[in-house]
Amino acid sequence: MTVKSMSWTQTRATSLPLVGRWALPQLLASGKIKNKPLRFDMLDDSTLRSDQTLKYCGELEIPTKTDAAKLDCYAQTGCGILPTHYLVDGGGRVQLITQEIVNWALTELR
Repeated sequence: MTVKSMSWTQTRATSLPLVGRWALPQLLASGKIKNKPLRFDMLDDSTLRSDQTLKYCGELEIPTKTDAAKLDCYAQTGCGILPTHYLVDGGGRVQLITQEIVNWALTELR
């Protein structure tokens, strides 16, 4: 993989499938990762994060205003990243992404 800008060029070897960071929610929605972990190299903006693993970790129950939501938990670990957890609802939609002290709530749990 080669990334070029006006002032520099960076070339990195990739040995695993190359996946962009923000393509991961679509992969989780497919449901395929629940049965078999995914190993990949991740393109994070213009930085290559090699040897990543995304695997299913089980079901969590999250309290909401009315009752509790059951979400599937997936963990991403690998070189150059903090462990990242994706919480996915029964429809395959990523609801929460957590990474140390940074969290993204993508939709409202009801």
